[in-house]
Amino acid sequence: MAAPAQTAKVLRIGIIVDGKIVQERLIKAGENVTVGDSPKNTFVLPKLTLPRQDYPLFVGKAGKYYLQFTDTMKGKVGAGGAVTGLDKVRADPSVEREGGLYRMMLNEADRGKVGIDNVTVLFQFVSAPPTAAMRPPRMDFRPRLVEEDDALLFGFMLLFGSMACIFMIWARLTTIEDEENQPVLDEKWTKLIVQPPPPPAEVVADVGETKAEEQPKEQKATENPGPKAKSADQAKADVLKKSAVLQFLVTRGDSAGGTAQDLWSDQGDASKIAGALGDVNGTVAADASNVGQLRGGQGGPGGVADGGEIGSIGGDGGTGKGADAPKVTLSVETEDGSADADQGDPAMVKKTVQKYYGQLKYCYENELKSNPNLSGRVEIEWQVNAGRVTSASGFTNTTGDNAFATCIVNKIKHWQFPAEFTGDVTWPFVFKQKQG
Repeated sequence: MAAPAQTAKVLRIGIIVDGKIVQERLIKAGENVTVGDSPKNTFVLPKLTLPRQDYPLFVGKAGKYYLQFTDTMKGKVGAGGAVTGLDKVRADPSVEREGGLYRMMLNEADRGKVGIDNVTVLFQFVSAPPTAAMRPPRMDFRPRLVEEDDALLFGFMLLFGSMACIFMIWARLTTIEDEENQPVLDEKWTKLIVQPPPPPAEVVADVGETKAEEQPKEQKATENPGPKAKSADQAKADVLKKSAVLQFLVTRGDSAGGTAQDLWSDQGDASKIAGALGDVNGTVAADASNVGQLRGGQGGPGGVADGGEIGSIGGDGGTGKGADAPKVTLSVETEDGSADADQGDPAMVKKTVQKYYGQLKYCYENELKSNPNLSGRVEIEWQVNAGRVTSASGFTNTTGDNAFATCIVNKIKHWQFPAEFTGDVTWPFVFKQKQG
């Protein structure tokens, strides 16, 4: 199977004014990038010290891009794994010169920044975005008149309409029989329906009994007396006889020889306890014969032990200890970055980064809640003025999580560097997960 063709990368430009990104754009392959006061420029940047109003900062030629800078511009370029300042690039004899202009060829792996007065231009090469799908033409599916009507549909409509008309005419012409011709119910059924209920028995208030109508002695002798209803106490006693557990629950236990004492006393028979618990489905009472099995994790619905360890209750036996889950260790590491110092010693930056970079673990732990597989390398660039971070932004982010990079930028903005240091810093941080 043939490998897919690699798409050419395009130039990505970002404009920072006073520490804030104000513009960002992807440039088409081979298109020149101009800056200046002219409204026709790619980026309109007024009040800049430039040789012309439409200064070509990036020139596309023969499939390559060239960075064109002057003696007054500051910045640095990352090429071949090394970061080089524009001052050193000007001294390189391989760089083309034309008057006061310098022209440096760029590769797709290069990146950097160029400072023009108070404006910083960031650049790097990224993969071209996918081509947008063409929108299909709009189609009108509304029905037309006769030329697009369905003859079969009209045929069914005509058929059902005709059947409806026939049904309405038949219902209109059908006669309804008069009430006089309706059948009359049999007289015996009428008597059963209208028969009044028997009168209630007379109640004597002082005795509280019902006085029944006098009946012949022969009829009373032939009647069979019904079963007597059980009293509440007798029904309760019958239930208690069937379940020893209920006897224990309803017994106060304050009288000697009561149910509770018989069931749960140390001198009582263990069979009573087992019989009492036998009413509960799947419950086993521990005694001298089976306590070892219960402690060893005997499987079953459940077990009750008289002290010590309890075995498997509703499980598959064993000690009951589950396997320990694998531990995940979060690692935040820092690599050697670069510090372009205008004032102070660049070594101060490394000490300060070593002091504060542990704070970034908070961002890592917090973002793992929504992105459990988060890991990668994040490179941040920030500017320091007299020890205070004036601006910070993400340079590269292999994790693909913009919210994670934003959290790191916000943390770095609160870092405090030595007051004698002023300059630009670019520093990478590596975030990993290790299972132990």
